[in-house]
Amino acid sequence: MRSEGDNEFSPRDLCPRCARPRVVCYCAHVREVPTRTRVVIIQHPREADVPINTARIARLCLPNSELVVTVEADREALVRALVERAKEGGVGLLFPGDETRDIRDLAEDSQGQRTLVVIDGTWWQASKVLKKSPALASLPRYGIVPQSPSNYRIRKEPSIECLSTIEALCEALSAIEGPSVDVRAMLAPFDAMVDFQLAYARAGAGYGRHKKKPKEDKRREVPEQLARTPTGVVVAYAESNAWPFERTDRPEPELVQWVAERIDDGARREWIIAPERELAPDTTRFTELDAPTILAGISRAQFAREWAEFTAATPTLATWNHSAFELVTRALEGTDHPSPTLDWLDLHPAAARFFKSRVGTLAECSPRFGTAPTERWARGRAAMRIPHLAHIARALRHEAHRALDVTSKPA
Repeated sequence: MRSEGDNEFSPRDLCPRCARPRVVCYCAHVREVPTRTRVVIIQHPREADVPINTARIARLCLPNSELVVTVEADREALVRALVERAKEGGVGLLFPGDETRDIRDLAEDSQGQRTLVVIDGTWWQASKVLKKSPALASLPRYGIVPQSPSNYRIRKEPSIECLSTIEALCEALSAIEGPSVDVRAMLAPFDAMVDFQLAYARAGAGYGRHKKKPKEDKRREVPEQLARTPTGVVVAYAESNAWPFERTDRPEPELVQWVAERIDDGARREWIIAPERELAPDTTRFTELDAPTILAGISRAQFAREWAEFTAATPTLATWNHSAFELVTRALEGTDHPSPTLDWLDLHPAAARFFKSRVGTLAECSPRFGTAPTERWARGRAAMRIPHLAHIARALRHEAHRALDVTSKPA
């Protein structure tokens, strides 16, 4: 509030445009950035109340954008129209998932106007919006691979690979439209907001609200195996030839595909192992591999030799659950290399301990660590799963090494 006859303003006097206190207003850095892509931001109502949310910056910078605040997006006429138009292509949702495609594909799919939809909110809030908006969730999904860590230093992100909404849009629009999008202009008000806020806090202003207080060490738990340097960890995903559970004489599932990636050097291998029993009716459907490909696979003995060579200097095997470990253990039984690894790490409970909550399926957990790479280098369903697995392991490794760096500093 301004005092009568005084040109000064209170620290809580808000700018009507950016809704920030005038002492940290970033409007002088806002410049409109034209784009050929229409941007629709679906914002969770709770995020709308956060003073430092970046969807507001995106709306100010992008004239070809709209901001809708809602949890039940399917009720909005704008969203319903987009869902209908998506049948013809050119509409995409920037959100990770099993079927996520590279964001650059959206440019090729568009016919007429191209529209990118993004959800603004925490991971929990965004998931809530999609759960309550099945039509919105049905939109084709596209993902990005961040080129650099987030600069959102005034707000804690789940991991180093997570981006704010404005940063994610910069990455996406730059990939779609190339250098015609002035990314620096879009980020200028964001960087100013961060710098102003940090400077204001360091100055001890704000009636003590931003003064640092001693905090207890709350570093999240990470597996000991991922704290080594080098880690010596290889992640692997398995597909099996499995008969229905209701079959009374159901044989043990047998390994038919094994896809692995070494975390330290990025080396990758894929094995198709020929089944020794009849192919189950649903094996091709679940694995997304055709029968000739599976039946033409190598023998268990050959797989055992090649797996032993691939893991010669890698003492730890990491999988998403115990079933993959059991499959490879059975596959190696009776060969010259009967042990799959010296150590086994289950990433599913490791991720749950890190977040101190349930993390769901592999595809549901992976985005909580940021956007996973979309490159598909294996065959079948495994092509969509192994990038998520490697992404989780690398994110946990980053946290493990960060924690070691902190604890190694002298008191």
